[in-house]
Amino acid sequence: MDYFQSKSFKNVLRSYEEAEALHHPAIMSIDDYLDVADYYRAKGHLDKTEHVVRQAMALYPDSVLPVLFYARMTILKTDSTQAAERILKEHKGCGVPEYHLLRAEVSLINDKPEAADRYLEKVWRKVNEDPDILMDDNYADDYTPEELALDLAMLFTDYQYYDHAEKWLSRTDLTDEDDYKEVEARIAMERGEVNHGEHIIRELLDGDPFNGFYWNLLADAQMHHNKTADSVSSSEYAIAIDPKDGEALKNKADGLFRLGNYEEALNYYGQASKHLKSKSAREEVMLQTACTLNLLGRSQEADEMLDRLMGKDTYSPADIMVFKGHFALQRNDIDEGVNCFREAARLAGDDKSTLLRMAVSILDNGYNVTAFLFLKTLLIPEDEDCDFGYAYLALCAYDLDRKDDFIEYTEIAVRRNPSEAQLVLSEIFPEGMDVADYVNYLKSGNRQ
Repeated sequence: MDYFQSKSFKNVLRSYEEAEALHHPAIMSIDDYLDVADYYRAKGHLDKTEHVVRQAMALYPDSVLPVLFYARMTILKTDSTQAAERILKEHKGCGVPEYHLLRAEVSLINDKPEAADRYLEKVWRKVNEDPDILMDDNYADDYTPEELALDLAMLFTDYQYYDHAEKWLSRTDLTDEDDYKEVEARIAMERGEVNHGEHIIRELLDGDPFNGFYWNLLADAQMHHNKTADSVSSSEYAIAIDPKDGEALKNKADGLFRLGNYEEALNYYGQASKHLKSKSAREEVMLQTACTLNLLGRSQEADEMLDRLMGKDTYSPADIMVFKGHFALQRNDIDEGVNCFREAARLAGDDKSTLLRMAVSILDNGYNVTAFLFLKTLLIPEDEDCDFGYAYLALCAYDLDRKDDFIEYTEIAVRRNPSEAQLVLSEIFPEGMDVADYVNYLKSGNRQ
């Protein structure tokens, strides 16, 4: 059961909130303060979270724990590691788990998963030699190497480094913990084992039906399985639990968009943008809003939305020009689309991913032969470092009835990027089929 639903935590929370109502600090341990802060963080109440952490820092000035918690919170609020890096320097050599998690997280945010993993391997060797190095005088709870491994698996999963997550998950025997099951489910979905992932999430919901995060995970799994209506329903459960759940609002908007209900999707994107905590998530919603406006025939507003995204961190100028070209093709303005793509190619330079996105746009707009030839030119099967685009090439081959090419490119897509293969190709295969079974299904001759 989620600790936040337990009687002991509810007593802690009640004590804290009663003290707050009387405008004086609660008499609680540092661990209890941080549990309350983590509860507010999980609920998305960042101002309350910061208030609790600052109280803990004032009441326990010699403890590094609230300082490290505060550092991780600033990352969430600002999408910047500047404050966290300063705090890491100030507390260099600190042995508590939060220090190691923060140092690894800074590396992950800066797209350095290997650096994070190397550092954590050094920590792991020391921990196995002497588990007590994870403690300090202010750290009341026992903390085992197995718990550290599980926390690291969670961290890598949060930043979508699933190979690393799987490695750390294999180092813990806490298989009955909800966190373990959550990581297992998310890895399964990334590997294309959506049925298995969905099964685990439903088990978690059986034990904690009011956990909005699990409903969001289920909605994501269902979306990947093209169960779009079911995904929308799962999002609605999460919204019923917390009407300000930005992720749930976005998930519902995405589902409505896929179902072609653009007006209602636009409404939910608007709500999501107000409640998402991450700047990159809000910018993603801006892009989806622009896509929705364009499909509603509100092309000027769509282009203005793209202009607002120009110069922001999430999308490069080349990315924005690709979307401008995509919107033009949707409006059957071929000349404008070609001009935008030329400008995107100029801005991108040697970046093949931009050219691949152009090809996907061409395919989405119904120019299958052009998209097939474009993708065939860009994608070289011998280039093992390229894992994006093969599912779209397979889809082109399917639409053009090129059966041998379809099988070949599906096999490459499943091997290199099962998540993309699931998203792009699932409607071709029987409902509920895991992506891992696609190739055997095709080679068995079952496809009509």
